[in-house]
Amino acid sequence: MTEISSTSSSGVNISATLAILLAALLLPLSFTGGVVTTAAISRDLHGGSLSLAWLTNGFMLTFGSGLLAAGVAADKLRHKRVFIAGLALFAVSSLLIALTSSTLTLGIYRALQGIAAALTLAGGATALAHLYSGPARTRVFSLLGTLFGVGLAFGPLVMGIITDALSWRWVYALLAAMA
Repeated sequence: MTEISSTSSSGVNISATLAILLAALLLPLSFTGGVVTTAAISRDLHGGSLSLAWLTNGFMLTFGSGLLAAGVAADKLRHKRVFIAGLALFAVSSLLIALTSSTLTLGIYRALQGIAAALTLAGGATALAHLYSGPARTRVFSLLGTLFGVGLAFGPLVMGIITDALSWRWVYALLAAMA
């Protein structure tokens, strides 16, 4: 982390940066988790194709449509609060998904997880913009994008291994624990 220096090199900045960067890895795992776990959820909960489509669509719709509002909230309500609230909501919604026995409630919880992901990303990105400036900001946002890409690239493999080895419920329980 010494290569990414900020205008202030306090330990608080490094801790906040690490938390945000880890979230940048976590969020795309949740994107791919819904897709990868769909077949196992279908077998376990006997869901129809329409209700199972909400595993992916509910998340992506609420994430995409909520990102702008979450960004405004991060600017107005303090980015740290929005980031922490997003992660807390992400943890709770992930745990609820792991515990649910209905595809209807699972779809609702996935939509809630999408809102939480939007809050987390917007709050985290706003925090990084406040913590860093100049070339350091460019480096930290490059790292943020790289970790997001790593999560998207390896998420299907990791989530598939967890689903096959343990169960689809463990995918969401682990996402909750990581958050």
